[in-house]
Amino acid sequence: MTINEVEALALGGNVDAMMALADYYMEQQQPSSAMEWYYMAADRNNLEAIYQSVKMARVEANVTLQITGNMSEACDIRTKAWNYYSKGLNYPNINDEARSLFLELNENNSLALDVGHSLTMSNRYDEGINFMSAYDKDPRFSVLLGICYTMKGVKSNPMRPDCLEKAYLYLRVLDSALPEIPTDALYRAIGFLELDYLQADDLRLKTVRTDITAAYNCACKLANLPGWEEEGRERLSHYRKKTFGGYSYVK
Repeated sequence: MTINEVEALALGGNVDAMMALADYYMEQQQPSSAMEWYYMAADRNNLEAIYQSVKMARVEANVTLQITGNMSEACDIRTKAWNYYSKGLNYPNINDEARSLFLELNENNSLALDVGHSLTMSNRYDEGINFMSAYDKDPRFSVLLGICYTMKGVKSNPMRPDCLEKAYLYLRVLDSALPEIPTDALYRAIGFLELDYLQADDLRLKTVRTDITAAYNCACKLANLPGWEEEGRERLSHYRKKTFGGYSYVK
C-alpha cells in the first residue's frame, strides 16, 4: 500500500492509518507531519496517540517559545498537552503500565508547572488561578499564584485589596527560599513581594508597619538572579543603611 493510499484511509477516519502515517513521518524525521497525525488519532481516543501527543506538544511549545518568544502561543500548546495528559490518565480500563508512563510525563508536576507558568506569564490570571489551585501547597505554584492574584488585584478598577492580600500570602514563600521556577516569573514575584513590603501601610493590608529590611532582602535576591543583576542593583540603590541599624527607603 502506498503512502497516498494510507493517507486516503486516514482522511476517511481510519485511526490505524493515522498512526501508521505518524510513525512513518517520525521515521522520516519529519516530526511536524507526524504530530498532525498523532493529534488527529488522539482526538479519536487512541491511547498511544494520546501519549505521543503529550510528548510532542511539550517539545512543540518549547520550540515555539524559543523561535517566536510568543508565550501566549506556547501556552495554548502546553494547555493542549495537559488536556491530552488528563485524557490519557482517565482512559477507560487503562492498565498499570500505561498509567505509569503517563504519570512520568508529569513527574514532579513538571507538565503542570509548564502550564501554570505559561498562563501566568500570558496574563491569563483567572485561568491560572483556577488551574493552579490544586497545587497551592507547592511553593513553585504558590509563587505563580501570587503573581496572578497581584496582577488581578492591580488591574481591577477599582483595585482589589482582597486579591492583593491573597497575593501577599502566596508570595511569602519567597521569604525563605527561591523555588525552581523560570526566572522571568521569579523576578516578577520577588519584585511584587518587595513592593508589597514597601506599600503595606498605604494599602492597609497588614496590621504591622512596613518592613523595610524585608524589602531590602527581596531586592538582594533580585540582584542575585542570573540575568537580572542590573535591575536588582537599581532597586538596591533606593536603600540606605541607617545609623542605628535597619534600612531606609529613598524613592
